[in-house]
Amino acid sequence: QIENLKGFGAERPVDAFAPIKLEIASLSGGADYDDKPGDDGVTVYLRPLDADGDVVKAPGRITIQLLDNSVLGAPRVVGIYVFDDIKELRKMWYGLLGTQHYTVRCPFPPGATLPESRKLLVSAAFVDFLTGLTLTADKEVGFSSSAR
Repeated sequence: QIENLKGFGAERPVDAFAPIKLEIASLSGGADYDDKPGDDGVTVYLRPLDADGDVVKAPGRITIQLLDNSVLGAPRVVGIYVFDDIKELRKMWYGLLGTQHYTVRCPFPPGATLPESRKLLVSAAFVDFLTGLTLTADKEVGFSSSAR
């Protein structure tokens, strides 16, 4: 296998289909996981994209950080979530009706102090298992107040 890969040189064909960009879809934001009033987490819709801008179903390690940016220059981490189990990643993939993405559920940690602005910065990192490339994306999302 090593000899076969060496024969392709630096521009291996597999790289033509590997993700080169990460996108946080616009529907990402607050989510109600317990059917009680208010959001108790954030759902992030991640889309790994190839060089042509097409979504790629690629396995990798997903890390999500939820940050409170309400104090300028002093972001505070609300929660960190890491997903790298292949079985779990397969369950997180959604690919029907022209929509393809990882659905990443990030419940707020118990006792978490949430910003009064009801906005969080989602910082996502995706490490592609095939190429080892790390892709990142950030997006501010909103959530509704909860009765916690």
